[in-house]
Amino acid sequence: MICSDTSSMVALLAGESGSDVEELARALRDRRLVLAPVSVTELLSDRSLPPLVEQSILRIPLLELTPGYCGQRSLTPSSPSRASTTKSR
Repeated sequence: MICSDTSSMVALLAGESGSDVEELARALRDRRLVLAPVSVTELLSDRSLPPLVEQSILRIPLLELTPGYCGQRSLTPSSPSRASTTKSR
């Protein structure tokens, strides 16, 4: 299973080339591609998106979100948002 980010999907839909696009094309063909709900939202927010492309995006399975999915990065001890902002004396 491969979960694509929005920028790689945009590149795929635009017909661009690159290793990420090639891997996504293979995953799509092999039915191994999933999208995170946020990526679907971002892709569908393009008002100029042709209806056929919109329907194609909606047919790609969604990544199953598990508890903690949205907060995992913020709980990582090395996260910059968790770094101490106090100065040493």
